Amino acid sequence: MSISKLNLTVKDNDVVPITYDLYVKTPEAMRRVSKELRKRGYYIIKPPKENRRVVHAALRWYRAIWNDWKGYEIPDWISVYETWGWAPLPKSPTLHNKLLSAIHEDSDVGFYAGSHISFSSRHWVEMAKFIRHFTELDADAFDRAWPRFRKPAVDAIRDLAYFCHENPSITTNPNILATLGTAVNVLNGRQISEAELEAGMKGIEDPNRETFSEALRKSAVNKQ
Repeated sequence: MSISKLNLTVKDNDVVPITYDLYVKTPEAMRRVSKELRKRGYYIIKPPKENRRVVHAALRWYRAIWNDWKGYEIPDWISVYETWGWAPLPKSPTLHNKLLSAIHEDSDVGFYAGSHISFSSRHWVEMAKFIRHFTELDADAFDRAWPRFRKPAVDAIRDLAYFCHENPSITTNPNILATLGTAVNVLNGRQISEAELEAGMKGIEDPNRETFSEALRKSAVNKQ
């Protein structure tokens, strides 16, 4: 469901909807948003003050029991970010992590390796909004760049990371499923990228590999 279905009456650019969240630029706009959401049956639950303005430390609004409003399905909770304490974000080796977090996607390359997961144009458009409103990056350059990014998520993350910084810090945690998926892709003759191969090889170091192997063995025995 698009957050726009809430039809909040706020000034242009004061509140930026991104995926399922709201990013608010001023305290005055936050007061208006709070008032609007209360009218729609949301309860305000505030986190500790020290977390109020940190990126992705959310205020959450929980609805009452009913599941629809004026015929539209709306979310049970909304995260609202007070951006005036941290935006605009400067160029940094980890900025791509925040962009992916804004669209509720993992930034760990190992999570995607061996899979056929890719980001849709909707994902890139939402990240483009975050870049334009809340970072110091060149938003027009990003609009031109992302259509040329590689399709598989494992490669797209690297393209995004290098757009955000010339020397990014890219996370690739060991994942035994990435190893298995990459092996299957190779055996099936599918062309894989260097990043996917690297993540697949690193998956062998997954500390959970023995647990996975044991679960696989038991599953095989039970089916005999």
